Amino acid sequence: MGSIRYIGSKARLTNWIMEIAGSPSKGCLFHDLFSGTGAVSEAAAMNKWRVSANDILLSAAMQTKARLLSREEASFVKLGGYEVAAETLNRLPAIEGFFFREYTDSCRNSDNQPRGYFSIPNGKKIDAMRAKISEWQRAGQIAEGEHALLLSDLMTAANAVANTAGTYGCFLRKTTQGALAEIYLTPRKLLTSKGDHVVSNTDVFDVSTQTNSLTYLDPPYTKRQYAAYYHILETIAHEDYPTVSGITGLRPWKEKSSLFCHKAHALVTLEKLVRGIKSKRILLSYSSDGHISMEEMRSFLKAEGELKVHESSGFKRYTPNEKARISSANKTLTEFIFELSRR
Repeated sequence: MGSIRYIGSKARLTNWIMEIAGSPSKGCLFHDLFSGTGAVSEAAAMNKWRVSANDILLSAAMQTKARLLSREEASFVKLGGYEVAAETLNRLPAIEGFFFREYTDSCRNSDNQPRGYFSIPNGKKIDAMRAKISEWQRAGQIAEGEHALLLSDLMTAANAVANTAGTYGCFLRKTTQGALAEIYLTPRKLLTSKGDHVVSNTDVFDVSTQTNSLTYLDPPYTKRQYAAYYHILETIAHEDYPTVSGITGLRPWKEKSSLFCHKAHALVTLEKLVRGIKSKRILLSYSSDGHISMEEMRSFLKAEGELKVHESSGFKRYTPNEKARISSANKTLTEFIFELSRR
């Protein structure tokens, strides 16, 4: 199954991060406080860590939860199995619902605004799949984890046929061949063994950490606001019908805006977060693209304990479109992991 292209994803760095994290001691938790789509959380779980993950976006928290599910926890007994549930969704007759009205060229919304995020057939199929998953959940036919898994699979399937350059900040004027393909929900490979993992969906400052734990931080470090860039995935996750407006059909998102995305607030916000974490050991991912300079990072982290800085160079920058890819073809960035051990 494909994955969602996510700004700042550490999917390509998981082996490196796990090498630095090492093996867990007895009773030690791996706190992943900005889990995103869950790539690092999944890697930690596969390396025998007990994971406690969090993300302020419900869509991200659900994707993390789906990555941490085992086959045992997603048996879909009442529906005949995971594969049967997925195929049932794929075979549903299309309906004209919220996504058809708001996120296709149908012009059926109150603004009479064409928004070409999806082809009309795919918009209708997303509506049908959303409705059926909600129906199964209300009827008690799927458990909480199974519910999150199917919605995550729908996000991935929708993302594969979205007429975008990678995020939902805007749609493309010309429909791509990929966006014309029929949406298809594919079952993913689940973890082989059940773990005692927990996923929360709250503000990072409301998450409790344990002294006997490792906390991994991957905060936003550019001006891009995730709640706005992934608003359509949020609507799939919330299973709601928000009032949207404008050319891009944004759902209300300002309450989930992040101070980490503002250069004037990023450093003081990060300092506050780190000082409130109880863990004796903290790994902090950052990039040379970030708002905060490496000198500032080193200065405040050294005041917190013993600091090691790991770095890896030669990574390509995130580029939202072909024009940006051409202009940044020879530009690379350096990824850093600041390893802090408390006194």
